[in-house]
Amino acid sequence: NQHGQGDFIDLCLLDTAVGALSNVALQYLTDGRLPERSGNRHVVGAPIDLFDTATEPIYLAMATDRLFADLCRAIERPDLIDDERFTAPSGRTRHRDALKEELERTLRERPAAEWLARMQHLPAGGVRTVDQALQAPEVLARDMVRHIPEDDHELRVLGTPFKFADTELAEFRPPPRLGQHTDEVLSSVLGLASGEIEQLPRDGVVV
Repeated sequence: NQHGQGDFIDLCLLDTAVGALSNVALQYLTDGRLPERSGNRHVVGAPIDLFDTATEPIYLAMATDRLFADLCRAIERPDLIDDERFTAPSGRTRHRDALKEELERTLRERPAAEWLARMQHLPAGGVRTVDQALQAPEVLARDMVRHIPEDDHELRVLGTPFKFADTELAEFRPPPRLGQHTDEVLSSVLGLASGEIEQLPRDGVVV
């Protein structure tokens, strides 16, 4: 900021989820209509969906005129740019089924990897399984899989998406074993003496 003072940030997961409703929420707030289920499609944009290739599906999000034209050139289908059904965003949305059929007719001719190599400059991506996502080089480079030594083996856990330039995050530690810190908590939090702590299991208060 310009005044040199900090501020309190109130960020709630619920607010974030509601904000992500975007077009769906605005449609309801404008005319009261509830949207139909759209699956992988976008409710008001096309082509935004999963598309079959010769191998596995890929996800494309090319709703603007420029992106759609770039997509058509990338898959060597410039004829679709001038197709009167697809020349405007509203037309592509209205004729989304026909557009998907045209695109998949071409995309099914080659494997996903080849198409994605041609679309590196476009919002397109493969559909990953969980293991593929967690082994991806870019995920590992961002420390999103952390390795924690524990006794004679190693735990793998998710890293944190929060990265700070000057603030060091707390050290990743293994989850505590059952009862591992019971005595410590009883002593430091409740102020019990060692004799009292030893008596509690005998009385069946703690296990």
